[in-house]
Amino acid sequence: MMSQEYYPISILARQLEAATGAEFHTILKTLRSPIYINDKILKSELGLLNTKIVKLLHSSDDFDVWKGCHTAVVICAYNPLVLCAHASQLVALIYSKLEQKVGYYHSTIATPQGKVLLETLVNSLSILMDLMRGKPTISREGLVPKLKSIIPPFVTLSQYEPKLCLPVIKTLLYKNTTTFKPYANQYRRILSELINKSYQHLDEETQSLICENFAYLHLIKLQASQSQDETESHHKTFADDTWRTGLLSILFQFKPIIELCGEVLDFTQDKELQKLIESLPHSLSNDKQVVEFLPGLKLDMNTPLTLWQIPTRLSLLVGLLKGFVSLPTPFAVRIPIGGIDAICEALLSMTKKYLPLKRELRRDAELNSVISDIFPQIQLSGVQLWTIMLRTYGNSYLSMSESILSSLELYIPLEPKSTAIDFPQCSKLKREFQDVFHLINLLLPQMGHQLSELDPINKLIDVALYLSEDKSLIDALFNKLISGTKGANNQATGSKKKNKKDSSTGALSDIYTHPEQFMVNNSISWYNEVNEFLITILNSLLLSTTQQTRIIKYTISKALEFQNEIGCIPEKFIDLLRAVVLHPGNERVSVLPIAVSILKDGNDEIFDLLCHPRLPMGIVHQVRSRAALEQEESDEEDAEIVTDNSNLQSQIASIITNDQTMQPIAVERKVTELSQVDETKIFQKRENEEGELIDQESKRPKLVQVESEVSEDIEIPVLRVDQEHQSNANEDEHEDEDAEDDSEFEIPLIDIGDDDDEE
Repeated sequence: MMSQEYYPISILARQLEAATGAEFHTILKTLRSPIYINDKILKSELGLLNTKIVKLLHSSDDFDVWKGCHTAVVICAYNPLVLCAHASQLVALIYSKLEQKVGYYHSTIATPQGKVLLETLVNSLSILMDLMRGKPTISREGLVPKLKSIIPPFVTLSQYEPKLCLPVIKTLLYKNTTTFKPYANQYRRILSELINKSYQHLDEETQSLICENFAYLHLIKLQASQSQDETESHHKTFADDTWRTGLLSILFQFKPIIELCGEVLDFTQDKELQKLIESLPHSLSNDKQVVEFLPGLKLDMNTPLTLWQIPTRLSLLVGLLKGFVSLPTPFAVRIPIGGIDAICEALLSMTKKYLPLKRELRRDAELNSVISDIFPQIQLSGVQLWTIMLRTYGNSYLSMSESILSSLELYIPLEPKSTAIDFPQCSKLKREFQDVFHLINLLLPQMGHQLSELDPINKLIDVALYLSEDKSLIDALFNKLISGTKGANNQATGSKKKNKKDSSTGALSDIYTHPEQFMVNNSISWYNEVNEFLITILNSLLLSTTQQTRIIKYTISKALEFQNEIGCIPEKFIDLLRAVVLHPGNERVSVLPIAVSILKDGNDEIFDLLCHPRLPMGIVHQVRSRAALEQEESDEEDAEIVTDNSNLQSQIASIITNDQTMQPIAVERKVTELSQVDETKIFQKRENEEGELIDQESKRPKLVQVESEVSEDIEIPVLRVDQEHQSNANEDEHEDEDAEDDSEFEIPLIDIGDDDDEE
């Protein structure tokens, strides 16, 4: 139920016509209140408000139309009742006004008010269409029937205002593909003109919109060719046939341009590169209906600047290919990842480090200068294309990670006839190296610790640390001035003539007094990419002491610099400080105290835990099952038995070592009396073998006496482990007794069998 305390819409509607400035803003803010979402006032007060909006949109005054557009957007966005009841009428009025302004485009944009109104009409219509889209009834009855009238003004206006109209047309192509089909050819011609004439002059966002709209045009299926071979008519068609046709037509344009580089570089010096170029995707037919809008390149070696058309065309192709491989589609698409990877590898191989120039081009200094500048840009196209693919299909490139890293090493410039890094040349390519580090940051997390080639990583670390230093613009100037001063002193002849003051050096005073004002500082985006790269390296690899020390020095110095200049430390530098502390490498001295002192006001949880390690304060309750408790009790009982047994064994061992006679176990036995032995019958054959077997068993007459003397029985637990000790002890005692009683022992008769006699 609506509250009684609310501002009546009828009063707001009457004030709307005359409202300006802050008053108009207050009305719009009031209309956002959910208190007006009430069906009881739909026909009365909300109907009156809609009438006032319609009146404003019909006005010939640009300011009234501007107010009507903003009011319609706000009330439809925050009041579903008005959206369902009146959105269709408001959309019709807005696009009719837009069509009128587009028809007189040049006179419309002649004034600042006309430009603002044109942008307001486009944005308001786009918002209302997005609000209606997805709601079945409103979309079916209020939006789709009007799209045939809405699309033509947008298509016409896109050639004049691409940044304004292309986002709306992109949504129409994706959401209302079938409705857009009659205007596809007209829109293709407009995009072709934008690509050929205006693409390089537009900002990066607009260039991306052009490429994405060109890709989405291939959601509209092309008509089957009349000349198609009838034998192939039974082949299965895929939903992405048109999409794949456009993708391959762009992909096929790379090989001719790479082959064109062979007119500058001598490909015959690298047979593997020649095989790679031959294997690049290429067309097997002469069908060029999709890419015929791309004009041919006009290059002239006598005009070296025309060679810049090569990296320009490659940049265009990479942008067009990006739309095909990264945009969402309503169906699955087939992407030739292997072919794209081969193209990237070939582009990065276009370098003067390993491929010499053609002989006839080596003497032209101007041409060589241009060639040295364009080939890093050609390689950059491969870096950008790999970045797009890794961002979209990262897991699919896991097996290619090592080859990508090896190819990126080719981008690092080297000094002539040396393996040392050319750092001045790296400074010229600083913006391009930011893209390289972005690609590395996408690649390394997938590789983890599985890095077999550390040389590219070490070179990239050197480049990153060098380019992260703030450069002075006057270092070269100071060097020239110093050398010039020395030369002037050497040429002095001792003349006493007073030299006149050189007025031309008056403007250079700031260079000497404030050299710190002529520094080139790095951007935060650069530090973010470099720090992310260093964090990944520290977490994954064990660096040498030199590299580790350089990274630590860079981290601490830059963190202190930011803290002193802006009063805080960027997040990436805090993460890098953590990585340096947690992964010290081969360093024995920790930088934890320094890091803590730098972040003393930040209350960093990780450093606080490292400085004050502590256990949880609460009691940790361990819940164990009943079976586990029973098993634990049984283990304790077994442990007690083993302890008793070990104690018993130690007692027995001590008795044996101290030569103490161990008392035997009292066992009842039947003792047989010893028989008298005739000394004359010793070593003679016994006559009665069976009768004398009893005499042979009782060998030790002394044993009976010892047993009879035992008066006390000692109960000793007999265990399997102890039986060996007891038997060994008894045997030792019997041997000692036998040794003492050898004189009293009589050797019985030995029974010699019949077999022995025969021998």
